[in-house]
Amino acid sequence: MVSPEIQSTFDYLFDTAAKALKSNRSFAPVASALMADGERTHSITDLRTLSSQPAEHIIALIDGLRTQVGRGGVAAAGLVFDSAAPPDIQGGASAICVHAEAPGEAVQIFVAYSRDRADEPVFGEPVLQDALARIFTA
Repeated sequence: MVSPEIQSTFDYLFDTAAKALKSNRSFAPVASALMADGERTHSITDLRTLSSQPAEHIIALIDGLRTQVGRGGVAAAGLVFDSAAPPDIQGGASAICVHAEAPGEAVQIFVAYSRDRADEPVFGEPVLQDALARIFTA
């Protein structure tokens, strides 16, 4: 069970990734913050997509979220990226990974997916893991 702020962040980021996978084979990492007033921000990186690595995007997004948290008013934040599920969880299958945090709470949620005959993504059940805080670190 996660907090409502984490659930809202997961829902937003998973929906964003699922839509991207329906029209593309993969997607660039995306970040989002839920502000205390209910506003939601959406962030991408402006790195050179063709020459940069996904890890560079993830680091840049985390840095941006940390900056937002430092300014105050962030209730929850997270990012989503195309990944592989840990072998002990879903056998290393292709997965959407959502890393979501709120003060005192950090999780990673993996949702494995495969492609059907029409090349549409078919999603498995979400698997939750506790994670180290990367955004709310102070």
